[in-house]
Amino acid sequence: MVNIGKVADTNFEAFYLKTREIESRVYSDDVAKKLPNLTNNHAQFKEWQLRLKTLNRITNYLSTFKNKRILEIGCGNGWFTNKLNQTKNIVLGFDVNKTELTQADELFNGIEFWYHDIQLGLPDIDKVDFIIFNASLQYFKNLKTLFPICNQVLNKNGELHILDTYFYNTKSISRAKQNSIRHYKKANVPEMGSYYFHHCLRDLPPHKVLYKPNIIVQKLFSDSPFPWIKIEKSDLN
Repeated sequence: MVNIGKVADTNFEAFYLKTREIESRVYSDDVAKKLPNLTNNHAQFKEWQLRLKTLNRITNYLSTFKNKRILEIGCGNGWFTNKLNQTKNIVLGFDVNKTELTQADELFNGIEFWYHDIQLGLPDIDKVDFIIFNASLQYFKNLKTLFPICNQVLNKNGELHILDTYFYNTKSISRAKQNSIRHYKKANVPEMGSYYFHHCLRDLPPHKVLYKPNIIVQKLFSDSPFPWIKIEKSDLN
């Protein structure tokens, strides 16, 4: 059963799910259980192959730890949370999308799923050692208020990791915002334009880039176009 925490804005789920349906990203149980390993005739096969490389990097990293508490924020249908759960650590998943959370809870055992918005603080759980935003940071508007909350959630020497998220430069961010607005209008979900946010690396506190995309490597080896960012607890204030 999904644990119930606090969610202030309940409109997001409807707009988000409508967008996911239009983009063919509301997956059946059978497909969700197999992610990121889709068959090569699937329309999104190449995209998920890139996400597989991201998954392998972070799970190799986390496998060097044991019995640490890991919180994924924005866990959706739980495919990534489930893979994290195979690293011999203790895993929790937060989301404000109750529909996909319910699917995740039904598909994957041994994981504590919460219908909760981290921006409202921590529900009645112990602190964690790692927080992971996997393709979800773009749905948070104000990082200056988000990261101090994450700091409160982390244990001493905790880490925050950001994966599969694009960061814009100052010259491109205005155009990117307009492109997103046009995209959602064309998809007939204009409301999502108010829930999708564009961030620059300068918006982050001091951090380390554990993986930096390289255009040549991306083309030759089909690797991820997104950086892997690590932020220490001490830098999240």
